[in-house]
Amino acid sequence: MSINTSHPIRIRKELNEIIIGLAEHSDMEYRDLVAYLIAEGLNTLRLRSNLNEEGEVIG
Repeated sequence: MSINTSHPIRIRKELNEIIIGLAEHSDMEYRDLVAYLIAEGLNTLRLRSNLNEEGEVIG
């Protein structure tokens, strides 16, 4: 899977400060933490929508 990195993500200043603090305390690089947070958020939304990993409705 290829990742398009041509357009940076804009993050509000308040959230950016939180992310920087989390990155410093978790020993993660900033961009790795942002990628992790996005992935976890998408997974949470998928679970709330009752979708499996292929995007099919569960149950």
